[in-house]
Amino acid sequence: GGATVAALGSGNMELDVGAMGSGTLADPLRHAAGMRKAWDDTKMRMWRSFPSFFQNTIFHGEQDAQIKELRHGSLMDKLAFARDMKERGNAKLKASVNADNKSLDAA
Repeated sequence: GGATVAALGSGNMELDVGAMGSGTLADPLRHAAGMRKAWDDTKMRMWRSFPSFFQNTIFHGEQDAQIKELRHGSLMDKLAFARDMKERGNAKLKASVNADNKSLDAA
């Protein structure tokens, strides 16, 4: 074994300096993939905590300031926003169906 260096920061890992260069090309790639997976897992924990209806609609307003604010808001705020969005969607759907029915009646 060679000298051990503790690399502090994002990974808190110990590197065996004496072993550097003795592995294969796959070793650093495997290590990088493991670090990326660990990083993604922390983000996914937050994502999985959101209700499914919010997960399914989040990308529609990803740049919307109100959506970004709701990510960290209370459940009541999220439900109020969801109800409002549902009412607006239902109104648009009803208007569309009425317009379609009028055009069929005219034909």
